[in-house]
Amino acid sequence: MKTEDLVKAAREKEQARDANTLSVVSDSSSFVVPVDLIEVEEQARKTFDDLEELAETIREHGQLQPILVQTKPNGKYLLVGGERRLRAIRDVLMEKTIRATVEEKDLGSLDIRLKQLVENKQRKDYPPLELAEELSELKKRHHFTDKALGEKLGVDPSWITKQRALHDAPEAIKERIRKGTLSVSTFWNNKKLILEKKSRQVLVKVPYARALEVVQILQRLSGQSESLEAIKIPSKPKKEDLLRIISERASDILKDLEGQGQ
Repeated sequence: MKTEDLVKAAREKEQARDANTLSVVSDSSSFVVPVDLIEVEEQARKTFDDLEELAETIREHGQLQPILVQTKPNGKYLLVGGERRLRAIRDVLMEKTIRATVEEKDLGSLDIRLKQLVENKQRKDYPPLELAEELSELKKRHHFTDKALGEKLGVDPSWITKQRALHDAPEAIKERIRKGTLSVSTFWNNKKLILEKKSRQVLVKVPYARALEVVQILQRLSGQSESLEAIKIPSKPKKEDLLRIISERASDILKDLEGQGQ
């Protein structure tokens, strides 16, 4: 069914349901739909800031941009884009209806999530940890390489890798970012030093025998790579020597292995 037919059918259905509360807008590409007919699939984004400010703007100037929905066989609609507008109108303004446009293509759940991700990442208020989580989850669930996911989102693969590094950071580092005591830019610019410091705090508790075992494993792995410098272990290594090798070399070796897997 064409978009104009979907819009016409939706208008007729909703007008017949409650002619007193629905009004047809002049924009022929959109229609008014009750908010309780809109279903929202879960996505990584959980935090929606400044909804009150957005709601006040909508109250003052009206809903300037419709949300994007997809029709469902059960007569309801699946949200494709515009969750902040939906939340502001439904949860803050407590309105019963919202203006929407029908997505022409029959999108699958992956396409919808990719559209939402593109929309979210352009917003300054999208929490960086939630963005990193979404990218990592999509990559894992759909077996994307950084290059393949970057192509779908229209970004350089290095941007994907950079974001995922944030997702893979220790929980203590993430908590500092959440609390605002460590900025994301500071983490990225000083990632190696920050992670090395954190690694040393953890590694000092590792028994000598286990530290030696880990270094020997890293030594074998480095020897199997043409791009990595081989690890040399002193004849009688001290624990601080082992911890230094682990903190300095483990990350590069793991990245090399990941690159080989792609």
